[in-house]
Amino acid sequence: MVLVLYLIYAFIALFGCSQIKEGLNPKNLVRESFYLNNFYVLIDETFWQEGLQMQVVVNNPPDLFDPNGRESFNKMREEFEDTQFTMKKNATMIWLDAFETKIIEDESNFNISLPKTSEEWYERVKEWLITAGGRRLWELDMVWDKHNESSNHLKAFRFQVGLKNYRTPTDHTNSCKLMRQIASKFPELNITTFHEYYPFADQYLELKPALFRNIFLAVFCMMVVSILMIPNLFAAFTIIAAIISIDVGVLGYMALWGVNLESVSMITVIMSIGFSVDLSAHIAYAYVKSEGCSKTKAIAALETLGWPVFLGAFTTLVGITVLTFVDAYIIQIFFKTIFLVIGFSLIHGMVFLPVLLTIMLPNANIRKEKHFPHRNEKAEEMQFAARKLTPKLSVIHPAVDAISIDSKNLHEIDLVSQKGETEAETTKTSEKK
Repeated sequence: MVLVLYLIYAFIALFGCSQIKEGLNPKNLVRESFYLNNFYVLIDETFWQEGLQMQVVVNNPPDLFDPNGRESFNKMREEFEDTQFTMKKNATMIWLDAFETKIIEDESNFNISLPKTSEEWYERVKEWLITAGGRRLWELDMVWDKHNESSNHLKAFRFQVGLKNYRTPTDHTNSCKLMRQIASKFPELNITTFHEYYPFADQYLELKPALFRNIFLAVFCMMVVSILMIPNLFAAFTIIAAIISIDVGVLGYMALWGVNLESVSMITVIMSIGFSVDLSAHIAYAYVKSEGCSKTKAIAALETLGWPVFLGAFTTLVGITVLTFVDAYIIQIFFKTIFLVIGFSLIHGMVFLPVLLTIMLPNANIRKEKHFPHRNEKAEEMQFAARKLTPKLSVIHPAVDAISIDSKNLHEIDLVSQKGETEAETTKTSEKK
């Protein structure tokens, strides 16, 4: 039954891990009752849905008059315009379209011939910027060779692509990755893409690697501490397995609870590894130090530390419930993460870990006596069951009168000498009478 419950827990956790989303929505940085929250909601419904602009910088432009250079540029431009996050050609703002429209109008209206050479074409571009009003709109989008003012060499330029479906932090991240992938297809043009949300997207891209790296380091540290503190090597590794299981559960159920992976939740998850090792380590240590068969050791561990562990976890859960009344998203993230960590740590420590220890370490740290080198575990189980069914005697042999019969071994009790002492005392009493 416990194995079935754990498989259900693990399956849901792994499914949740596949649904993890990165990012923190700006509207979650303010309270829901704050007026700025409504502003972000309107932005989300309007501008972030459609209309934002992304900058595309061509640092090594081709010869735009040359047919081959123009074909290479047009291919790159079409790649950027034809994605799920961009608004096709009509939403692209580029000086090249305005310039070519102008020279065609000059040919039609004023009978000015079109440029015949690359040099003449770029000369007309510079004249258009100065005389035809292009300076006010496009001058800042173009960089000319400043070392030679008479040169018509265009060193770099930029254009803007219209964005859509850009509402959530996950959209920002996926769009950033896609645009950079497209730019990498044209290394000869040395393309750079930029949007004001890219710094946040870069943070989101680093969250998962940073989270896994920090969790690995934290688990490694806990493994070293467990090996040093737990008097059984295999029991220490069961604690590490419990920590990994708890962390996977926290990440999975956190995603299903609507918590995205961002800096606050990542810090809380890493910090909570300390909570996850605490409860499991207590139970594992008590199991290793207990005597008897595996079932006896598990029951003794739970009898000794089960109730204190439960009280510690329960009081922590009760203490953080007051955070549910705080109207702040970051506080809610903290509450949800700590609640999951403490809850799963309690379940692992009280249910899953004892069962795992009885299966994997049935003879952990059992002391083998000189007179009894071979222990009969079946006989110990029968003896334990008999002790539970038989009431304790009010008067027993003084050498055996202890809290538990397991507190002394039979070969340590000198029954013959004790019997002689008892008979001597009885004789003295009779003589006095």
